[in-house]
Amino acid sequence: MQKKLIALAVAGLMSAPAMAQSNVTIYGLVDLGMVYAKQGDNKFRGVQSGTVSASRIGFKGSEDLGNGLSAKFQLEYGIGADVGSGPTGARQSWVGLDGGFGFVGLGRQYSPGHNGAATMTNFMNSSQMDPLSVLAGAAGATIRVAGSGRINNSINYKSKSFGGLKFEALYGFGERNQDDDRSEGDVVGLGAMYSNGPIEATAVYHRIDGGAGDDQKEWLLGGGYNFGVAQVNLTWQNVDAGSIDNDVWTITGTIPVSEAGKVALGYGHLSHDNSDMDADMYTVAYFHSLSKRTMAYAGYSHVNNDDGAVRPFSAGLDADAGNNGNGFTVGIRHTF
Repeated sequence: MQKKLIALAVAGLMSAPAMAQSNVTIYGLVDLGMVYAKQGDNKFRGVQSGTVSASRIGFKGSEDLGNGLSAKFQLEYGIGADVGSGPTGARQSWVGLDGGFGFVGLGRQYSPGHNGAATMTNFMNSSQMDPLSVLAGAAGATIRVAGSGRINNSINYKSKSFGGLKFEALYGFGERNQDDDRSEGDVVGLGAMYSNGPIEATAVYHRIDGGAGDDQKEWLLGGGYNFGVAQVNLTWQNVDAGSIDNDVWTITGTIPVSEAGKVALGYGHLSHDNSDMDADMYTVAYFHSLSKRTMAYAGYSHVNNDDGAVRPFSAGLDADAGNNGNGFTVGIRHTF
């Protein structure tokens, strides 16, 4: 009720005709966890924001344009809830049109890679506990649920669902000057996601124009099945950028243990093109819903690094190459 009153106050700044046809929603998420991590002789202990989901505040809305067409927008900003810092930059900032043809948007948007990877995680897109997110970042991938999964200066298309099958296509323009190689840094993303009953599947392709150098090409293939007693997902990911050719495999699952609680298990392997830079990650976590909007969680992760690999569990940990790592986190996540 309070959120609706705030939204009405914001809408009150608009003209009466606009207010009659549009709506604005204020939403957000606060996620804080107590983290302890050790890697070699390096240790970190403290409270961190966003150990499962990044803390944020956002505004979104739509306007009915008639004939099944609507205008939509979303502005979303990250928050450092552990230190009380204000908005730290736009996570999303886009405007678009939605209709019978699907959705077309312009701005900083989630890529097909982000959306495809998000369907395959069993760790709520955690940038610290999810093997798919952590190892994809280590492989240099843009197909992931973290920051590189959002593309600036992009035009994005999302289809309607066809029997559970959806398609996405995105083109992101790089930040090059017109007198340079204009296409350098441009991103092409294509994705297909399928969800029907117990079955989930995704296939995603990204290409980043390398200009005079090699293009970066990425693939993600994933599938999942809900057996009732457990949800199990498998993924394979490849990053090929000429001098590197990295692969990531993951298997994750969730097991309901009560109406409010579930256990998540995960394993991931990074096969790095450079010698002695492979890594393995193991995670176990417990998520417990205290209400529809509040969740408590606890997790443990272990990272096993080859001699040349640096894959720290915690963003606050300064790790050395070859050190194996262990991390614990206990926290609370609340949405509004």
